[in-house]
Amino acid sequence: MKTLIQATILSLLFVVANSAHALMLSPGGEFTNKTFYPSYNNPDASDVSVITGDIVEELYRSNVGGVEEKAFADSYETTYSNSATDPSDALVSYVLGEDVITDASWMVVKDGAHTPGWYLFDISSWNGTDDIELSNFWLSSDGTSGSISHIAIFSGTASVPAPSTLALFGIAMLGLGFSRRKQA
Repeated sequence: MKTLIQATILSLLFVVANSAHALMLSPGGEFTNKTFYPSYNNPDASDVSVITGDIVEELYRSNVGGVEEKAFADSYETTYSNSATDPSDALVSYVLGEDVITDASWMVVKDGAHTPGWYLFDISSWNGTDDIELSNFWLSSDGTSGSISHIAIFSGTASVPAPSTLALFGIAMLGLGFSRRKQA
């Protein structure tokens, strides 16, 4: 009986230790890798590329009142809360299929109407399957006028060479090695 209780407690501890933890993002939160851009434009991959120095691609987008878009649209679902048309909170959840675990580097949270601008978060530490909780975006002093218009997840590919690039580099180095042997 004592062994059964110990096994049950260990199992519960394992489940709790390995349960999913949400990545929490908010304008005033403790997450330090964020920047606010006061701009009316809808940021796209070229805007994020200029700011970050990465060559990026938009992997996922969710518009308030719209549908999920881009290559990973079937893998994630975003639920907006506080208001159907002017939400200040959202939850991005992994649903199924391919995740962006190896590619996701940046998230844009765009304001829709009240305070033009957008936040850029470095989410490179996100594992691709845990939830992302967005809270308290563009709230007025009375707590009623949040207005996320959309969120987008971008890749950041400039810092990691593609496997084909590495293979070509390796072949070139082998070729240089053989040509030097012939000359010697």
